[in-house]
Amino acid sequence: MTKKLCAVLVLIIFAVGGLAAADFAFSVGTGYYLSGDFGGGFETSSLLTMQKKMKTPYFGGGGFVFIDATYAELSLGFFGGGGKTEISSSGMIGQIVRLDLSIINLNIGLLSKYPFKVGRRISIFPLLGIDYQVTIFAKIDNEVLLLGTALNPIELSALWFKNGIGADFGITDHLFLRSVFLYGLRIPNKFEKDMRDLAEMSGAIADTRLGHGLTIKIALGYKF
Repeated sequence: MTKKLCAVLVLIIFAVGGLAAADFAFSVGTGYYLSGDFGGGFETSSLLTMQKKMKTPYFGGGGFVFIDATYAELSLGFFGGGGKTEISSSGMIGQIVRLDLSIINLNIGLLSKYPFKVGRRISIFPLLGIDYQVTIFAKIDNEVLLLGTALNPIELSALWFKNGIGADFGITDHLFLRSVFLYGLRIPNKFEKDMRDLAEMSGAIADTRLGHGLTIKIALGYKF
């Protein structure tokens, strides 16, 4: 299903771009962004009314580069962040454990956009697209997750669906400042799905928790 949605989105982006080829413009740029996940994790409940919940929020920032073709933007980013992973249980013996989480991601994003001129050098544009985060490093407390271990960082990689709004502010005929605000929903990663499936195999009721978050970008671009 995820692959089909991605394919449809890519087709839409190229279709919109093709319909407006007369206004086609090309630009590149680089900038900084802040991003985070307010949700994530999983929760279970058993017939003995024992409930377990794992929350994995994080926040951080990084740099990115982008290539813009008027109606589509491709971006590549590098992200570093952290948060407090909370594991809680309720029942006869309830407890809460909080662990420090650090992660490093590579991000590949593709957004469709439709710019509207609101001034001689100002334009705004709605945004809709996908972002795939590839987790290349993760550490929980003092335990570093490495490729080949029982839990490795690639299992935290996930696909995001994002929408929002952006604006370009012309500095000269070629240089511009770009600001972007995005809200996204995340598909559960492999670790979350495996933990859900493991709990269900033991007879518990389990589900993944919604991953969602905000992204704020600011960049300097050059229009050809």
